[in-house]
Amino acid sequence: LQVRNVRLTEVGDSGMKWEIMADTARYLKKENLALFEKVTVKLVTKEGRTFVMTGDRGQANTESRDVELTGNVDIQSDSGDRFRTDRLRYVNSAKRIETDAAVAMANKGIQVNAVGMILSLEEKKVTLLSQVRANFTQIQGVKR
Repeated sequence: LQVRNVRLTEVGDSGMKWEIMADTARYLKKENLALFEKVTVKLVTKEGRTFVMTGDRGQANTESRDVELTGNVDIQSDSGDRFRTDRLRYVNSAKRIETDAAVAMANKGIQVNAVGMILSLEEKKVTLLSQVRANFTQIQGVKR
């Protein structure tokens, strides 16, 4: 099964709300996979935090609810955090977003490059795994 201009919304048991929009989607029933092209995933946590993730391609496991995005992946949070990478995975059971690829993170006054990242939605914590390099800029009115 293949469809165009897809919009799929789901509210999980944990109170998280998913909205997946894609140019095209294919469903592989035997593999429990939905495959997406030019995909946007909007995730709203039970606390109301919003993360918008985009990528060239994506896949969602319809049983585990794990999602993978590849190709020009961009994540933006409602608090102004922005992450860019080539691939990432959302692990539903752990409520975390992770990648082992190079990642660039930016927010007000800071830019960080690293290899590997774990973003825990429950702990509200970002862990950068290796080769971390950060640049800080002076924010008006804030002394270092």
